[in-house]
Amino acid sequence: MAAPATPPSKPTSGSPASAGASQRAPGTKRLELDPSLPLSQGLEKAMEGVTRYAQEWAAKANEDPEPAVHNFRKSIRRARALLKLMRDQLGRPRYEELVEDLRGAMRETSAARDADVMVRLVAAYPRKPKTAAALDALQALLEEQRRAVHSKGRLARALAEGAESLEEIPARFGQSLPEGMHRGGLFASLEAGHRRARKAYRKAQGGESDDDFHDWRKRVKELRYQLELLLPLTGKTKEHGRLAELAEELGAITDLVVMRDCVLAHRERLEETQPAPLLKKLEKKIDKQQRLRYAEAEDLFGLKPRVFARRILAGVERASASGRILSPKE
Repeated sequence: MAAPATPPSKPTSGSPASAGASQRAPGTKRLELDPSLPLSQGLEKAMEGVTRYAQEWAAKANEDPEPAVHNFRKSIRRARALLKLMRDQLGRPRYEELVEDLRGAMRETSAARDADVMVRLVAAYPRKPKTAAALDALQALLEEQRRAVHSKGRLARALAEGAESLEEIPARFGQSLPEGMHRGGLFASLEAGHRRARKAYRKAQGGESDDDFHDWRKRVKELRYQLELLLPLTGKTKEHGRLAELAEELGAITDLVVMRDCVLAHRERLEETQPAPLLKKLEKKIDKQQRLRYAEAEDLFGLKPRVFARRILAGVERASASGRILSPKE
């Protein structure tokens, strides 16, 4: 049974999140489940690791703004993937409460992330005689927007506020997990994660909606991070490597979609540069890349969710047999 909806204002003594700031271990870039801990403590520690990493990058907003935004947001996405994995164990009210808090922590950074990505993408996009003028004009518009987003400490304030809101999330998450959890439940949740990603894959593959494609990409990243959490149990698996690769490829396509939409949004201001050839080129590239990724992803999402989960579980059994996995502490 999930914990009550309103947690204590401070972490419980002895929990990973209860130490003072000066005593805390550094954050972790990746979700890492410590197999030597009881499962609920290991999950809380994993949550603390990625939220702490987000806070560390938020503190670098003034000196290194672009990677600060990127790493802050990516860490929160990892935290959300962990919440999704444990959704049934948390109970719907607590799950939705924590997800909304994480979403709120990075809401004010979205404009900065989009501006940074688009400026970099357009600057690197190959110039051809028919598209160079439109690309140069688009880059100038985007750089103007980026300066506005980064002006007068606006980004640093957004990151500082977001980082502060993360402070008690690990403890609230840990307090909401039921007692007596065992690893078998993780693989049932992983099966559900694959089922969501597989459903999104079929829907995106069968339609022409950008929203459907974007939803599939989110489910792929979510499943990738969930497998990342289990790497200390499973060791490196083919499935994790494929999901990591696929997530990057789908991200590159999404950036092209955003770039196309940006051209459309500014079409009137770009009219003198004749943006039609650029739009045509982007549409063609997006369509080609999407078709390719759909075909390549069949090895992951042609599998039934139970078969996928069993493959991951087999990795745990091999690791246990070799003595690489420690028994949880009592």
